[in-house]
Amino acid sequence: MKPLFNRIYTLAERVVFVQRGRVQGYLLATCVVAFALWLRLFIAPAESGLPFLTFFPAVTLVALLGGVGAGLYALILCCFLASYLFIPPFQALNFAFTKELIFTNLVFACEEFLVILVIEALYRQRSRSLITTQQLNDVSLIKQELDILAAAFDGDDGVIITDAHGHIQRVNRAFTEAT
Repeated sequence: MKPLFNRIYTLAERVVFVQRGRVQGYLLATCVVAFALWLRLFIAPAESGLPFLTFFPAVTLVALLGGVGAGLYALILCCFLASYLFIPPFQALNFAFTKELIFTNLVFACEEFLVILVIEALYRQRSRSLITTQQLNDVSLIKQELDILAAAFDGDDGVIITDAHGHIQRVNRAFTEAT
């Protein structure tokens, strides 16, 4: 049974053709954050609280599909939008950094930064796992080829192996006994 991350990754590869760390990831981040903002405004008015309600899954999704850079971009964008629209004073750039503004943004940023790091660690581990699996497959194929060659070389028929110029590289026991 495949681990959950491999299933999610396979689904992500099928749904979105975004190369992690590319410009498309930042475009994806902008679109996902815009959708999360629309959804948040649809769910409840700005004054109702829960400023990051739809931004949590948005940043996670962007980090999963777009990579670390796009995830951090989405994180910063979400902090700005939540501060501007959902934390009093509403729809105003207030540079008097209140405790509420700092605390809510700090908690959101730390939590999402941790999520982004975990997602990146999972991607790197999966990449190493795929390389190791490929190497094991290569070794297995080489071993099969060597077993076939050994069976042919150790047979009763004389076998001679030459290079491209006709120089003898190897001969088997049957060939030596025949000559």
